Amino acid sequence: MWPPFGRHNSNSAWEVVDAKSTEPVCVYDNPDELPILRVASENVNVSCTYDVRPPPPGDKVRSPVSAALLSARGRLLREAARAGYNVLLVEGWSVTLQRRSHFHAAPAHPTAAAAAAAAAPFRLSVHYTGRPAFLRGAHLGTRPPPPFFGMLQDWGVQVEREYLAAPPPPPPPPPPDDSRDRAAQPQENRERTVCRSASRLSRALRAPPPPRSPSPRDVKRRVARGGVKRGWRRSFSNVLRIIHL
Repeated sequence: MWPPFGRHNSNSAWEVVDAKSTEPVCVYDNPDELPILRVASENVNVSCTYDVRPPPPGDKVRSPVSAALLSARGRLLREAARAGYNVLLVEGWSVTLQRRSHFHAAPAHPTAAAAAAAAAPFRLSVHYTGRPAFLRGAHLGTRPPPPFFGMLQDWGVQVEREYLAAPPPPPPPPPPDDSRDRAAQPQENRERTVCRSASRLSRALRAPPPPRSPSPRDVKRRVARGGVKRGWRRSFSNVLRIIHL
């Protein structure tokens, strides 16, 4: 059974979201007719892990799922080339999408906590297996694609749409609703006008205070002033009369 048991969720900090796999199969249509000089005695395996982040809006790069699978296959071909082989006669793969778990203990150190917050929320765990062989006249253009690569591409589109798509930008805030202010403004003006009119009316209707009756002291003062004036006039008349005589 491929992949080996227990490799899908070996890290407790990650949880499996989805996975696709295919058993090792021959990637050539008629392997018996190929000029194969030698074949390895057993399959060669490679495991890779790739961090995946949501792409920015409008990014048209290749699907991260397809890119991860082709990268793991290229690594396996390089290892086969070190052993003197140039093709993979049999190929199989397994791709697992994992998401960072929210249930594991958070790091106590602030630096570690910041690094964990900045880490990628998803990752792809890729396991690739193949049987190396040496094919005469083989080069990069004659190698077939990985088995069931179209199925992987379709699954990659689904993964991007459901998990890796960048969240849409938040809607702009609604314009301030000043209809209430406009409705309250005339009411406030009317209230001010009514208050001013009421104050003017109250001042107009306010009755003047009644005349105050003179006090005895005021009466004495008036009488004293009148007597002084009459005495002064009488003295002045006598002086004029004497001068006339």
